[in-house]
Amino acid sequence: PTLVIGGGHPLELQTLRDAGLDPLYVLTAHAPEAEAAQRWGVEAVCGDIHDLPYPSGGMRVIFTSNVLEHVFAPYLALMECRRVAMSGAIAYHAIPEFEGPECGVGPFHLHCLTEPVWRQLLVKTGWEVLSVARVTRADGHTYQHFLCQTADLPDLHREVLARVEAMRASL
Repeated sequence: PTLVIGGGHPLELQTLRDAGLDPLYVLTAHAPEAEAAQRWGVEAVCGDIHDLPYPSGGMRVIFTSNVLEHVFAPYLALMECRRVAMSGAIAYHAIPEFEGPECGVGPFHLHCLTEPVWRQLLVKTGWEVLSVARVTRADGHTYQHFLCQTADLPDLHREVLARVEAMRASL
């Protein structure tokens, strides 16, 4: 299964389907986006990236676009993504750069991190960064596209994830 976190724009969903990444699951914070994805025949729910409503190790692909700069705690969000990812899973994160027109301003952009900082955060949360591509749109907005694969968590972070899973099991 493929987990799309964010709006699940129909163009993104179709691209993922065309790539053979069905079944698709969408998690979004907005009910209208969940309803739109459901009309596309996708299982979509409203939820929180910091507390994903999916079992551990069940997803083979995690896809986020314009999400991680908005979350309250990127470390927790990425640890949750790692928790639900199966061994050998792929993650694709598109994150805006803030040197272009966005400049990191706006009420909902909480994290204006540089590419090296995102890279370190991904490694700490159990992702091997396979590649980073810089993509500039016609309107001048530039994005970093991180292609990652699950990796071993560093010891300290493995303990954090183990505690999270133990707490989930006790609920």
